[in-house]
Amino acid sequence: MVEHRLATFVHVSDTHIGDLDPRTGDAALDESVRRRWEKGGHFYGFFGHTHVALAQLAAFYGRLREDEGARLIHTGDLTRWGGARQLALADRYFRSRLDTPGGPVGLDDPTALELAVPGNHDHWPGNGHVFGRCDPAVRRAFGALPVPPRRLALRGGRSLLFAGIDSDADVWGWGPSRALARGAFRSQLRKLAKALPAPGADEVRVLLLHHSPVHLGPQLGLARGSRAALDRFVARHRFRILLTGHIHVPGGRVRRFAHGDVLEARAGTAVLRDFLPEEWVRSGHGPLAPLPQDALLVHRVFETAAGLEWRTTLHLRTKSGFEDRGPLPGAEGLAVPRSA
Repeated sequence: MVEHRLATFVHVSDTHIGDLDPRTGDAALDESVRRRWEKGGHFYGFFGHTHVALAQLAAFYGRLREDEGARLIHTGDLTRWGGARQLALADRYFRSRLDTPGGPVGLDDPTALELAVPGNHDHWPGNGHVFGRCDPAVRRAFGALPVPPRRLALRGGRSLLFAGIDSDADVWGWGPSRALARGAFRSQLRKLAKALPAPGADEVRVLLLHHSPVHLGPQLGLARGSRAALDRFVARHRFRILLTGHIHVPGGRVRRFAHGDVLEARAGTAVLRDFLPEEWVRSGHGPLAPLPQDALLVHRVFETAAGLEWRTTLHLRTKSGFEDRGPLPGAEGLAVPRSA
């Protein structure tokens, strides 16, 4: 049997779109951002996007949308520090075009955020601070949360069922989990469980969440109760694919569950500033270690003689755009036999 490609998805995360610098179109870097950086390198999520990366992502997605009918998946941290203004900027970039000093730039896809979940930065109050109540604009930007089940029919009677959770939903805005960027979301799993239909024959289930279960430890990880609840949820509702972000470094892992192998594919930062301003380097203040290179994932679903196969490739951003670096390490492919 000749294999057939059934669907293509461009998976981005941690775009951290910030207020525009009127000279460059990059996210503006003020003195408060520099002070945070000098306190420790883990604060570089405050750097925000660069204009060149926005343009490269738009060009890459546009090509795959035209050539393969690709759809976008976003797994959180749409913005640098939340708030209505940054959420509106991000919405314009993804759904239409964003006016910048270098001209309009954007994905120009009204459906671009239909498969999207918020991240911890999106829950920040929008004033440059970490602690505080999230802006009501978060709910308007992402719609119903958890993301209700959405089925995508494939040829041959197969289908993909997508759903998503807000993995910051149970985090108190003034507590240690907010400071440590730790996820807590048991309430989201309970709500989503009530909305899920019974698993169908030849259906593959895909769950979107910002925090990565692969990551262990108190910082950037999951609350213990949420981690255990997620494993039970995945097993009970027969999810086979988890798509995540948050760590800023792409990676993959396959774990064995009773219903079969489960793949987690984690995207890196797609358009975040991944270099230090020259004047910061010259000053010698703050950490000077290289920042993770921008990266995105492309997921392709194939029909093969054995059934369905989910394949993920890693694409790193260079001066010439996003370049294919082959299969995502740890996620070289997941086969799902018929009647999975």
